[in-house]
Amino acid sequence: MEPTDEIKDMTVRGKPMRLHWYYSGNSWYVKRIPLRKTDKVYSVVGAGASRKEALDDMLRLQDLECVATA
Repeated sequence: MEPTDEIKDMTVRGKPMRLHWYYSGNSWYVKRIPLRKTDKVYSVVGAGASRKEALDDMLRLQDLECVATA
């Protein structure tokens, strides 16, 4: 499969999110893009064999980043 690069708006955990998806080398990568200028900017990138695994990884790392900066 060729590399895929796309941006999708989704609702995750009841919140609207803009996600940047990238597929390369049999892995999915996902990064959250702020919807508004006032939204928090996260520096984490989730990775996994499927979109669900990548999204779960990103959300887990995002939660850890929030705890670390609190």
